[in-house]
Formats: sequence, structure tokens, C-alpha cells
Amino acid sequence: MDPGAVQSPPAARARVARDRAQLLDGGNIPLGVALVIASSLLFAVGGASMRLLSAEVPPTSALIWRNVVSAAGVVLWFSITGWPLLRSARADLHIARGVATFAGLWAYFWAVATIPLSTAVLLRTAAPVFVPIVAFVLYRRRSDRNVWIGAWIGLVGVALVVRPSGITMNAGDLLGVTSGILGAVAAVLIWRLGGIDGVSTQLAWLTAAGLACSALVAPAYLTLPAAADWPLIVVIAASTTASQVILAYAFKVAPTDKTITWGYLSVVFGAVFGALLFSEYPSALSVGGMGLVVLGSHIACLKARASG
Repeated sequence: MDPGAVQSPPAARARVARDRAQLLDGGNIPLGVALVIASSLLFAVGGASMRLLSAEVPPTSALIWRNVVSAAGVVLWFSITGWPLLRSARADLHIARGVATFAGLWAYFWAVATIPLSTAVLLRTAAPVFVPIVAFVLYRRRSDRNVWIGAWIGLVGVALVVRPSGITMNAGDLLGVTSGILGAVAAVLIWRLGGIDGVSTQLAWLTAAGLACSALVAPAYLTLPAAADWPLIVVIAASTTASQVILAYAFKVAPTDKTITWGYLSVVFGAVFGALLFSEYPSALSVGGMGLVVLGSHIACLKARASG
């Protein structure tokens, strides 16, 4: 049964308390890390596919069709596995998460279309730096020292992967930064929802919110892709949707601020795809930066020592 299915009030309260304690106290960090890495790989696949598609389909139109194809796949999946409970005590969080995800993907798709793939992935994966800040602002959740140390080491690493000679900012970079901040907001909301509703319920709300946002912008931006473009749209929809689902599971089993740093591996995956597909080869400093990515992610997952 889906965790979001109907339960008696005592059972539902017990489940919420158990999930919340697991999210805040420790959970299964190795499993959470493995799921975040899988999610990062799928997200990088979606970015590489969007880069290939951007020459033929405008990013906003691609996002709209991505949401339509994703919704069709989700409906098919639910028709096979069973429909989740759609009622939620925190519909506001679901809507906020859906809007943040839509806006974040919009910014990311445009960044991918206008700047090198690895740069766009770097700026998107700056989200771990913002997660502890967003978690504190929204829920007064204080992350431990290892999270901050690991997050900043990882950010230095991804900066070396992409721009070993210095930082420049243009419209594409700003869009990438925006996608990273929105990604952090969405991640914290997923984390919070993990103690309230099941993953299937979250997916249903996310799908509905994506379709609603798409409907609002479709009159101005929707174009019909050519037949040859549909395979890439399907890949983008499948990979990014699966990435979101896996991330939701990851944040149910382990603290978001400790596991999301492994999302930095998206930069490594993006660099590999960039070399294979677009002849964007990493420098020696970039390879060193990839090592810092792994080191920082490992430090963030370490258990903080008790003070005193």
C-alpha cells in the first residue's frame, strides 16, 4: 500500500511522527546517498538531452511538452499500480513545491540552452549550499558543521570543474543560479513533505502543479515539435520525472542537508556527457575539482561529534 493511502488517525499520526524523527535525526544515510547519486545521474541525462533538443525546440515549449509527456506516464503508472490518496493536510506545501520545481526547471532548461552543459549543471547543483539556509529560514532546522564544510568544499570543487580560470556572469549564468536556489527550495519542501504524505501522493500533486503552470504559459510559448524531436522529449520527461521520484524517496530515508551534497555528482556526470556529446573536455583542474566534489559530499554525510 502506498504510504499516502487512507489510514486510521492513530496509525497516521504514528507514521508521521516516525517519518519526521527519521528525517531529522539520521535515517539511513547510505541508502539516501545511493538514491541521490541515481537521481543526479538521471538529472544529468535530462540536461544533456535538453542541450541536444534546444537547437530545435525553444526551452519553454520543451518544458511544457515535458510536463505533458510526464503526466501521461504518471497516469499510466498509477493506472497499473493503483491511485494514491490525493487529500493532503498540507496542500500549500505541494503547490509551493510544484511551482518551485516548474520555475527551477524552466531556468535550468534555458541555462542549458545558452551556456555549456557542465556550467549549467554546476549552477543548478549549487542547491546544497542553499538547503541549510532555506531549512533554517523555513523550519529553524540547524544543520551541523559537517554539512556546511562539505557543502562549501563541494562548491569549490564544482567551480573548478567548470571555471578554473575565473567566474563570469551572464544571463545564462544568472538563470543557472536561479535554478539552483529554486532547486534548494523544492528540496526542502520535499524533505518536509516526506513526513506528511507518501511519494505517490507527492508525485500526483507535482504532476498536477506542473500541468497547471504549463497551461498558464502555453498560449504564449507552445510550439509543436517535429516528429524527430519527440524521442528526446520523452527521454527528458522520463529522466527528470524519475529523478524527482527517487529524490523524494532519498529525502524520506535520510536528512536532506546531509545527502543532497551528493547531488554535486551531477557536475561530474555533466562533464562526462559534455566530453562525449559536445567535445567539452575537462582540464586537469577540473579533474581535481571532481575529487573535491566527492570529498565534500563525504564530509557532509559524517556524523557530527557531540560538543562538550
